[in-house]
Amino acid sequence: MKDAQIASFPTGARRHSDWWLRRFVEPIAAALAIAAFAYAGLFLVAHFNEAMDLAAQSRAAAREIYYPNCAAARAAGAAPMIAGHPGYRPELDADGDGIACEPYRPLP
Repeated sequence: MKDAQIASFPTGARRHSDWWLRRFVEPIAAALAIAAFAYAGLFLVAHFNEAMDLAAQSRAAAREIYYPNCAAARAAGAAPMIAGHPGYRPELDADGDGIACEPYRPLP
């Protein structure tokens, strides 16, 4: 079997072009990545604040809903009401199970 010859190619020219590419493109890519992360962070903070404002408005609106009795809640289509939902009050929860204006009467 004859000795196999390994072909070798000059790499000096290739190294020179890679050096130029690394020198200019890598810092630009790094700056773009940092800018993208900063933009994403600002985007998330802005939307988090907006979501918190909407939640506060929702809680304020929930406090404004008031039903004097279960008949009024049923007439409005809100009964039965679960604890934490708009219009729920412990006074309307006869058996204290967290559901107000239930369609049945609790056993004594």
